[in-house]
Amino acid sequence: MLSSLKNCIAVSLTTAALLHAPFSQAEPYEMTVAGASPGGLWSLLGAGLDASVRAAYPDSKITYQTSGGGIANIGQLDRNQADLGIVHDAELSLANHPSVVR
Repeated sequence: MLSSLKNCIAVSLTTAALLHAPFSQAEPYEMTVAGASPGGLWSLLGAGLDASVRAAYPDSKITYQTSGGGIANIGQLDRNQADLGIVHDAELSLANHPSVVR
């Protein structure tokens, strides 16, 4: 659990740092982030991502979409219902190797 939390924080900080990098033309972003239930850690990550993107690209809009969480977010990404999905590393591993789940 602590490992997953550290991974989520590391990804968030890396994303924020990359989004703050200077670009010749700062075009706004509009994207949907699939997370989990409102009020939890993932919704805080979504809010932090929104704040970071808007700080670097003022006219951007990041919409946090609640869902069933990890595996449901993989399905939303697969169906193009979200631009970014928050998932656990174990769920990503299962998505990359579906034959493991029987």
